[in-house]
Amino acid sequence: MTAVPDRPAPLPWPAPDRLLLARIAKGDERAARVFAHRLEGTLYAIAYAVLFDQEQANAVVEEVMDRALHNAAYLRDTVLPVRRWLARLTQLLAEQRAKARVE
Repeated sequence: MTAVPDRPAPLPWPAPDRLLLARIAKGDERAARVFAHRLEGTLYAIAYAVLFDQEQANAVVEEVMDRALHNAAYLRDTVLPVRRWLARLTQLLAEQRAKARVE
């Protein structure tokens, strides 16, 4: 008989952001995919509205998601919702890129 590997408990659907962040902080790749899938469209829309460039907007979203996933253990969905923080970070990074293109 083969041992069954430990599997993380199933995610309640829809899982709240704070639960996903806690699971991501523990290395749960499925939670990271769910979190990214949930936010990428909104973040892309914000970046594209500033940059009007698909490639640049995708680069901004990738950078924001990398930061979010890398720092998941430190993100708290209490005082300021994580979604709002990520949206603001997306806007700021997109504005920096747009300004750099003009200079």
